[in-house]
Amino acid sequence: MFAALGNRVLSLHREAVGGLRLDPGLGPGQWRELSAGEKTMLACPPAAEGPRRFIRHPSGVPLRCTVHPGEAPSRERLRNIGYAGLCFESERPMQPGQSVRLSIPLPEREFEVDARVTWCRGLQSGSGYEIGVSFQDADTGFTVRMVEQLCHIEAYREQVQREEGRELSSEEAAGEWISRYAGAFPGGD
Repeated sequence: MFAALGNRVLSLHREAVGGLRLDPGLGPGQWRELSAGEKTMLACPPAAEGPRRFIRHPSGVPLRCTVHPGEAPSRERLRNIGYAGLCFESERPMQPGQSVRLSIPLPEREFEVDARVTWCRGLQSGSGYEIGVSFQDADTGFTVRMVEQLCHIEAYREQVQREEGRELSSEEAAGEWISRYAGAFPGGD
């Protein structure tokens, strides 16, 4: 994902997945089985307390949804992303349990993820539907959050160019965005 924006990852240390923090007793490369409670926590994260768990996606970043293989994807508007899934607006209703393929275009490639519709409700305006989908596993949720951060970084790069006239490389934009905004980016702590 970072390579898609011209960056290299030199090292990576995962401290948490959703609300589950790394066991402090484990050393690098060590692992242990998850308890039943930990598995439940990853599959069904608790309701948000304190900071917002869902954030608004930067405007202008499209989401495409394909319901049936071979059909042209519909253009949708992403509303928010969480650890277990996401919510978007659609002109058409979808049935809970229905499988969908979602894609988010990045500068050099398209990120795709399979999901399942968990709920669908009409918008208060009466024109369209709000669709909630769940990811197949916690790693997918983590990956989508990473893509979301990349979208924020790309939106930041474009904003700086438009408002300040500065041309930033993707790496420079990532460095600035991380130093300014990563601390405020909602997490699952």
